[in-house]
Amino acid sequence: MSRAEQPIRVGIIGRGFWTRFAHIPALRALPGFEIVAVAGRSEAGVRETAERLTDDPDVDLVAVLSRAPAHAPLVRAAVEAGKDVFAEWPLTTTTADSEALLALAEARGVRHVVGLQRRMSPSVRHARDLIDQGHVGTVRSARMVVGTDDFGPVRSSAAEWTLDPGNFTHLLAIYGGHFLDMLFHLAGPPDEFTAIGRNRFGTIHLEDTGATVTNGNLDEIMVMGALERGGLFQVQIEGGQAAPTGLQIEITGTRGVLRLTNDRTFPRDDNTVRDAVRELPVPGQLDGLPRDQIVRDLAYLYADLDNAPTFRDAVRAHRILDRIAKSR
Repeated sequence: MSRAEQPIRVGIIGRGFWTRFAHIPALRALPGFEIVAVAGRSEAGVRETAERLTDDPDVDLVAVLSRAPAHAPLVRAAVEAGKDVFAEWPLTTTTADSEALLALAEARGVRHVVGLQRRMSPSVRHARDLIDQGHVGTVRSARMVVGTDDFGPVRSSAAEWTLDPGNFTHLLAIYGGHFLDMLFHLAGPPDEFTAIGRNRFGTIHLEDTGATVTNGNLDEIMVMGALERGGLFQVQIEGGQAAPTGLQIEITGTRGVLRLTNDRTFPRDDNTVRDAVRELPVPGQLDGLPRDQIVRDLAYLYADLDNAPTFRDAVRAHRILDRIAKSR
């Protein structure tokens, strides 16, 4: 893992649940980082602190962890100030805005990282190494099923803002973005494909207020197509499950098969890697962070910023999701 000799000083914009649950514990678990500032939770507080962080010479990396609709202007301000930037996924709410930020970051020569951390887990890096080493031979097919109780028919009023498709914080954007990036990181990028989606929860009950609100977002998506390197792929992503099925990935090839499984989609424990007959334990050199780290794939992303997903990966993910949304 690459680490600077001096700690990277991080200024965080956004103090929501994911910041407290995932980012702050991950950064505190790594000796190569120091949190030097955290923005307020209110919109006004975020804007005010963001202005200070982008101008602060003691901040090396600005982590934009606010809600997705606020990402574009905050990331732009940090990049224009010459700061390295970590932006949570989704990078922005539109492909065009993300493309503009990628162009700006490359023009300014700053490090740009996006929070597509699933590919950084020890299990995924192990599976990628096995595929690169020819463990399955030439990839023939890739199949992924993702099942979660998130995005179901009953939610808190605090999540009502996610029902607006323009805020790009729904099942396809979040679960589709993270897990498709992971699958295509393993099997190679997609070529042609078709998709179909359904909205089975057209109305949402807000349990804390008793209100019923309209929902226009998809809660079940199926995608089928071909990979650029040859072979076929199939994906099912289902939200609002009564009994969450977790994650199953199966990649077959001319010499064998690899399977990644997990009972949970946002797990405390890493995925299990198997071939046709046995478990394939992750080598110790890929799995050196503390076992009590809650969101370990995010910690591994920070620990290896040189190989972390970039805004270019975010733009690829946006374009794939656009194609899925249009093909339904």
